Amino acid sequence: MAKYLYDESVMITRSDGTKKRIRVRGNDEAEVKEKIALIKLKHKAGLITFNSNTPFYRWAEEWLDVYKKPNIEKGTYSEIKGILDRFFIPYIGNMNIGDIKLPHIQNCLNELEGYSKSYVRRAQLYIKACFQTAWEAEMINRSPCIGLKPPKTAQKIDRRPLTDEELRYFMEAIQIHHKGALFGILYACGLRPGEARALIWDNINIEK
Repeated sequence: MAKYLYDESVMITRSDGTKKRIRVRGNDEAEVKEKIALIKLKHKAGLITFNSNTPFYRWAEEWLDVYKKPNIEKGTYSEIKGILDRFFIPYIGNMNIGDIKLPHIQNCLNELEGYSKSYVRRAQLYIKACFQTAWEAEMINRSPCIGLKPPKTAQKIDRRPLTDEELRYFMEAIQIHHKGALFGILYACGLRPGEARALIWDNINIEK
């Protein structure tokens, strides 16, 4: 086991005001000083603890894994992550969370133009919740989502039964599609995707 000649520690402050001591070791004083300087630099950038200088993509990962994942279904988690990855991370992912303003969020949400009203509404709720948690953690002084509006062209999708021809194509497709059984259950039972994904064997009457 290597024996370090120098051993120091550096104190950092978390976003909630509590302190954390990080121990630093090195073969000489210069190495230790270099490591301490790097830790301070990362802390200032919000890469060790979370603060207003934390890049949005890092905070989004933390919010999803710590605040959301333990309390939501797997399907909902996948939807939230997909929306963040597709419509928000590419545009504001590298921005410090404290620098993000309403126009940045609005421009992201406007990328959902043409999507259904329900999908846009969920995207709006998710991003507002993400920044609300950051505000509650005292990382930011104000949520940039206050005043956020959905795109005016968000469309309401009219639902209707499948025609006989569409149903014939559908039944043929589910025989060869890798998720055909799932789509068949959705159609036969009138379930939502999340409800179908949550089914377990005990929900199914195998005999009938």
